[in-house]
Amino acid sequence: MLDELDASPFAKNTVVCLWGDHGYALGDNALFAKQANFEHATHIPFMISVPGMKTGISHALVEQVDLFPTLVAAATLHSSKPVAMPHCSATTQTSRGTAFCTEGASLMPILAGGGGTTWGRGAWSQFARSSECCDCHPQPDPTPNKCCTCNVKLPGAGVEVVGGGNASSAVGPGVAENGHLGGDGPHPIMGYTLRVDKWRYTLWVAFNQASSTADFNQVFGRELYAHPETPLPVDYGVEHFNLATSTDATTQAIAKRLHDAIVKYAQRPDLIPPSVLAGLVP
Repeated sequence: MLDELDASPFAKNTVVCLWGDHGYALGDNALFAKQANFEHATHIPFMISVPGMKTGISHALVEQVDLFPTLVAAATLHSSKPVAMPHCSATTQTSRGTAFCTEGASLMPILAGGGGTTWGRGAWSQFARSSECCDCHPQPDPTPNKCCTCNVKLPGAGVEVVGGGNASSAVGPGVAENGHLGGDGPHPIMGYTLRVDKWRYTLWVAFNQASSTADFNQVFGRELYAHPETPLPVDYGVEHFNLATSTDATTQAIAKRLHDAIVKYAQRPDLIPPSVLAGLVP
C-alpha cells in the first residue's frame, strides 16, 4: 500500500499513521490477552509520518487520545487557516455538549523536532475487574450466578496489597480463585494506572457504575513497578515485583506523587499541570 502511495501524486500530501488498539499478553504476568493494566496490555505501536517532517524515534509517553488533534493539525498544516483543536472544557456537561474539542494533545511538536522534543506528559489507562460479572444481571435461571461474587464478602477484601510479590496477585487478597474480585455491592473495582518514564503506578478502588465515580477512600490494592530501562525491553521480565509497600524512602516518595496524581486527576488526566509530573516524564 505504501509503495502505491509513493508512486502516486498524493505521496507528498498524505499523512500516514499506524497504531494499535491495545497491547497483548502472551503469558506475561501469568495472563493472556489484553484485559489488564500491565505494560504488555497497554503498550502499543504508534507511528506517524507527516510529509516534510523529520524522521526519528521518540520515547515520549503519548496516548491514543492524542491522535485526533494531531491528524487535524497535520492535515491543515499547509492550509491558509491551520486548525488547532480547542481543549475540552473542565466542566463535564459543557465538554459533552461541545462538538469539536479534544482531551488529547497534538503530537506536532514531537514530529517537528524529529522525536527529540520534551513532552512532559504521562500515559493513563484504566481497566475494571469483574465489571461484567459484578453487574449481577438478573438471569432467567434462578440458580445463583457462580461467577457473581458481588454480594459475597471475600476474606481479606479491602486489605491493601502486600508488596514484593508476584504481580499476578498484586490487586490484593480480595481475589477469588476464578480471578473475579469480590466486594460488598454490585459494582466493580476500577484500576487506574499512570505510566511515567521509569515507573508505573496502579491504584485499585471501588467504583460506582451508576454514577461513573470512583471512591478513592476504598482502596483494594496498589501496584508500583520500576522501569529503569528506556526503551523497555520486550520480554517476560517486566513488572513482576510490586514495590508499592517498599520501605525505601525515594520509592515511597514517588509512589505518593503518582498516587496523589491519580486521585486528583483520574477523571480528567488531560488537566494535570506539568509541575505534578515534573522530573518523572521525558
